[in-house]
Amino acid sequence: MLDCAQALVRDTYSEDQFWSSDRRIWSSVDKQTWEEIKKNAAGDVVIYGVPIGGSYEDYKSVSEELASRYIETFSTTHARSIQWSGLKPEAFTAYNNCLKIKKSQGLVLGLGEATKEKVTLLITWNKGIGGPEVAELDWVGAPPEIQASLPTHVYSAGETPFIIPRPAAGEMILSARIKLTADGVNLVALGDTIRIGAYSEPILKEPTPPRNRRSLTGAASMSCPIHLSMIDRNVEIRIVGVADTFAPYGSMGHAIYIDDAQVAAAPLRDVGHGRQTYTAISTVYVPIYARNIRIEVNNQNASAFTAGCEFWY
Repeated sequence: MLDCAQALVRDTYSEDQFWSSDRRIWSSVDKQTWEEIKKNAAGDVVIYGVPIGGSYEDYKSVSEELASRYIETFSTTHARSIQWSGLKPEAFTAYNNCLKIKKSQGLVLGLGEATKEKVTLLITWNKGIGGPEVAELDWVGAPPEIQASLPTHVYSAGETPFIIPRPAAGEMILSARIKLTADGVNLVALGDTIRIGAYSEPILKEPTPPRNRRSLTGAASMSCPIHLSMIDRNVEIRIVGVADTFAPYGSMGHAIYIDDAQVAAAPLRDVGHGRQTYTAISTVYVPIYARNIRIEVNNQNASAFTAGCEFWY
């Protein structure tokens, strides 16, 4: 049976929905879909809020690191159910095209519209050669509270919408089959199955104390690539500068840049005369698209200047 999960990714990867930065759905993007998005999109593309990167491996590396910080992870089917949420039928271009192919195969269950609380499903029947125009439906996996909402019959070449609530937890596996009768014997034809997951808000794992340290030394300007495990979190930067100051005093301060955008600064302050040490601590958020971090330690009335810093995250 044709699976339209990746068509849904192509429809929703750039959507601005309440779930579009949900780290748990990034695992739903396969390599073929990544390559298609990379080929067809222009400029700096993001997929569910993550920069597309230079390779699929780069994208997966970043997304897996970020997803690991959440308590819950999603299967592909659960991710698909989240991607439905908040979208209107007109948003599902690739997904609906995929369903049109499926609809030539007999009975098809597809998506109409979804919210956090309920889902509109569409059931379609293509009778083919010799099938009934109006077919009786047999449902499997429907809990008692939704059975009254399920259609009992489906018409060939028509589309029947119906609304059911989302499960409160876990997922519902709902199957529809066509009942056929031959020589007085009830037969059940092949049908279709859809999985509907509960919507749950993303929950971060308990924050851990700073556990990794990277050191950097240099002159007034220090720059380094951002390590994967630094992104999408607060990073504490501890700066130490040493200079020989001359009369009547020396002054030191610092500024921190991420990809040339200033994100933190401390104005110049007096540090006295002679050999002086400047210490400072700044905490900055490193966004997922960041590539480079630079620390500028400024000084006045000083010479023989050296500086170093440590990144704690």
